[in-house]
Amino acid sequence: MEEFLHKLVFLHLDLVGKNIYYLCAYVKDISDTHITLIDKTKSKEEQISLSYRKSDVVEIKLSNRKAND
Repeated sequence: MEEFLHKLVFLHLDLVGKNIYYLCAYVKDISDTHITLIDKTKSKEEQISLSYRKSDVVEIKLSNRKAND
């Protein structure tokens, strides 16, 4: 998963049966247990850092969308 650090990705998460999708997220940090990202589809004012457990990641791949900077 470290190959996605500092890149824009598509991310699918399963949070206790609830599917969450990020179409264009910037991977800010990856630790042993968590991934920290910023949802780049939001306006600049709405962009905040979000952290999720790596074990909740179902799929991650490079995004083909453009970021809202």
